[in-house]
Amino acid sequence: MFGMEDFDQVGQWRSTQKGSTGMTLEIDKSGFLYGPENITDTATRIPFQGAKGLSKVLGSLPGAHECLVEKTFRYATGMAVHNKAVDPAFEPPLTEEQREHFACAAQNAEQAFKAANNSPRAVMTELVMQDFVRFRKPE
Repeated sequence: MFGMEDFDQVGQWRSTQKGSTGMTLEIDKSGFLYGPENITDTATRIPFQGAKGLSKVLGSLPGAHECLVEKTFRYATGMAVHNKAVDPAFEPPLTEEQREHFACAAQNAEQAFKAANNSPRAVMTELVMQDFVRFRKPE
């Protein structure tokens, strides 16, 4: 019924729970991930079993790979990969040169991720070895 029911209120793993009558009940940890590519798509669903099953499903989605690269890029550089991720209230838009360099770096990081059997470590290694990160001038 609830895909992550195998964790209790404080985050401890459990395989059973006490019912309202005091009986020990098995946990139903089956669930569905709806709209894996688009949040408004309620017709598409992917079944999973428990929190580990959900993490495997999420890790296999192409959108998760793109998100990993974008968020790791922001973490490593303090900047957005592309202008659609720039918040104009807090940072200026990217220059043309930045857009070109950042797109290339993100593409290289995604290729490294795939070549390393989907290893997040490969993304970070690829990004921090980029010249614009290594030789960045202090602000």
